[in-house]
Amino acid sequence: KKDLPLVLAAPNETGDTYLVLGTTAKTMSSRRNPFGLAFQLAANQLSAQVKQDTFETCLMQIPAEDLEAFMETLQV
Repeated sequence: KKDLPLVLAAPNETGDTYLVLGTTAKTMSSRRNPFGLAFQLAANQLSAQVKQDTFETCLMQIPAEDLEAFMETLQV
């Protein structure tokens, strides 16, 4: 049985951005979460205006209009 990665997107109160979190089953046992780099690459490819306000690179705030394209571009 293969564990699949998980990506969650939750809208903020105003609905203009989403907070996106990515994690894998291996994240708990390893030091690096592959979503940090994957999120940055996807955002750069789309030229999306994103925010990373925490030290956790697997969390990113994404404009609502870029969410669908971001999720389709995301590769881990």
